[in-house]
Amino acid sequence: MSVAEPYQLIPGTAEYYVARCTPAHQRAAVTAWLLWFAQLDRLADNVRDPGVVRLKLDWWRAEIDRLPDAQHPLTVSLAPHVQADWQRAQMQRVVGALEQRILKRTPTDPDDLLVQCEQQGGSRAMLLAGNTEFVLQQRAAELGRYHALAERLRYVQRDWQQHYLSLPSAFLRQQGVNPADPLADRTSLAAALEVLLAPCEQPVVRALPELRREPRLHPPLRQVAQTMHLVRRMRQQGYRCAASSWQLTPWRNLWSAWRMR
Repeated sequence: MSVAEPYQLIPGTAEYYVARCTPAHQRAAVTAWLLWFAQLDRLADNVRDPGVVRLKLDWWRAEIDRLPDAQHPLTVSLAPHVQADWQRAQMQRVVGALEQRILKRTPTDPDDLLVQCEQQGGSRAMLLAGNTEFVLQQRAAELGRYHALAERLRYVQRDWQQHYLSLPSAFLRQQGVNPADPLADRTSLAAALEVLLAPCEQPVVRALPELRREPRLHPPLRQVAQTMHLVRRMRQQGYRCAASSWQLTPWRNLWSAWRMR
């Protein structure tokens, strides 16, 4: 079954243009990974009964173990692109990160936050890049960690409204933000978000010229280029708007994915 029937990336979205700008010989794999990520994210985004969702995640864990004899259409499409144990291990880490999000586990400190983001985004970026060289895997993980951290900051308000403090409470307190009501002082919260983002963002920005010369890193790099434009918009608005307002236009998604800057 084709991944486009009935699963497909939504035209105009960031993921759609990451796939569209990927060279033809890589596009099927990148599209299959992005669709699989989106399917799992929908489980975490629509939690009514955490116990039921965790059962579904357990099913996905078993589905990964079944590869290449998959059952779900998306993993059937992924099967030709999953050739190594390291890929299965990273797929399991993606599922584990989603479970932590469903359980609403608050990171203990900034280092723990980065560990969560590396598990959430680093594993995905490694799978998108699809190479076995250690240095390139590490670079992909750095890109994915930055993307995941930016997404975490983007959805601070949504998470809090769902009774989930997604940032370390002790750190927020040190930055003058009340963990019991982090949205009360938006100026202090914005400053705290910048403190969290800068150490993760600066190395990525410095490495961009080198990363653009490495085609095997282009899929996660396209995603990060879009993220950087989104972060600029968040900064311009002082992190004050709801996440639904922080959207790039289809043209900006396309331009960022194509140029990777």
